Amino acid sequence: MLPKGQAGKDEVAMRPTIMFIDDEIRILNALQRQLSSAGKRWSLCFETDPQDAVDTAVELEPDVVVCDMRMPGMDGIQLLSALRARGLDASAIMLTGSSDLEVATAAINVAGVFRFFTKPCTPEELMGGIEAALADRERRRRAMDTFAEFKAFDLVSAAMFVFADSDEPLYTNATAQRMLQSGQNFRTAPNGSLKLLDDGRPLDLDLLVEKVRTTGEAVQMGLARKEAMFPLSATLRRQEESGYVVLIATDPDEVDPPCATVIGDVLKLTRSEASLVYNLALGLSVAEAAEACELSVQSARTYLKRIYQKTRTNRQSDLMRLVYSVFPNHLLRDRRAVADA
Repeated sequence: MLPKGQAGKDEVAMRPTIMFIDDEIRILNALQRQLSSAGKRWSLCFETDPQDAVDTAVELEPDVVVCDMRMPGMDGIQLLSALRARGLDASAIMLTGSSDLEVATAAINVAGVFRFFTKPCTPEELMGGIEAALADRERRRRAMDTFAEFKAFDLVSAAMFVFADSDEPLYTNATAQRMLQSGQNFRTAPNGSLKLLDDGRPLDLDLLVEKVRTTGEAVQMGLARKEAMFPLSATLRRQEESGYVVLIATDPDEVDPPCATVIGDVLKLTRSEASLVYNLALGLSVAEAAEACELSVQSARTYLKRIYQKTRTNRQSDLMRLVYSVFPNHLLRDRRAVADA
């Protein structure tokens, strides 16, 4: 490990800590020379061994980690994933000699990389990236304070993305982060914006967020997925108190449907209609749902026609998508009611 600054001094301890990790010591020496002027603003740490770097990072808790992609024993993505597993939330910058788009995508979506630079990059580019990463880290800290009340959503299966004035999420809960890692319906672009995919086709999320922000009208949609019976249900709505736009997504394969009472309350259905919808949402056929509700199949189909009219849906798949969209909306409404009590 190359020499580090005297971290014990108060003025140094107040500076952001930037950790550089590369198995080639000549590159680290060059970085140390090129960034010497930044030593007045940042505490710089240099590591050549990825595993040692993980242990050092746990001790120093760096604000930004700048690492190489290709290293023996542990590549950059594995290293950053190890840091995340140890509870570190440093902003990450990846350096690599490859311009492979798949590598960049994996670095961003799997390891949570903030910026991706192809070597060689200029000192000005790297310092600009570090400044942006520090600003992003501070923004995320403020967001975590602002949205501390939403941490309860980490306890449910609904994914939540919060937007301020762009399509770059200000806050994502644990489920949203898992959906990002899967890359099926949500992906992060190199500029930090969220990409929304419907069966692989991109949707204009920025336009949708702006529409909800300006009109206040919620937008509901189903996002098709390969080899899935039901689409992912997504709802965009504006929080009246803050003005932020919240995207809530639920996976019908993982989330239990709301109970019949909630379905009836929100969709304005009778008890029998709500019970029928609930059983259909459990995955039962119309005949099986009718039997569970002690109805004839003909009566169940008559109820369904009436339910379609009330909910403005045209078929069972549309109705199920609506049901799974209701769940997070109901949670938000109940949380506001508790807060106002």
